[in-house]
Amino acid sequence: MTAANKNLYIPLPIIGSLYPILRNTFVNPQDIRHPLYQDMIKQIDEVFEGFPNMVHVAGHEHSLQLIQNKQLQVVSGAGAKKTFVKKGKDALFGKETNGFVTADELINKAVRFTFYELKNNRLQIAFTFTKPYQKYTND
Repeated sequence: MTAANKNLYIPLPIIGSLYPILRNTFVNPQDIRHPLYQDMIKQIDEVFEGFPNMVHVAGHEHSLQLIQNKQLQVVSGAGAKKTFVKKGKDALFGKETNGFVTADELINKAVRFTFYELKNNRLQIAFTFTKPYQKYTND
């Protein structure tokens, strides 16, 4: 209610306590655990398969991440707030910080990803990764 008017703060301890439980029980279609979302991921991965230079780019999570498994995934969604980053086995980089990512195509067709973070009100490089170009073969 405070989104409508900052003076409409009403403490609702029972409803407020139920929200996390309900959020985990009834998943939203935008949550990664939702079956429709999982199906969308599967379909996108099938389209990407076989194209070695494709990169997944996401901005939904509020963090900076680089994940390398079958494909490379860049997460750059840390402009306004931060969320927890779980560094899985495929994580090359992950940080809970405000920042952004740039992608530069180099002369040799490789792509350099540079992750910038805001630290002490200054931008600084947090991580750099270069993805070499791989010649596509249509076998």
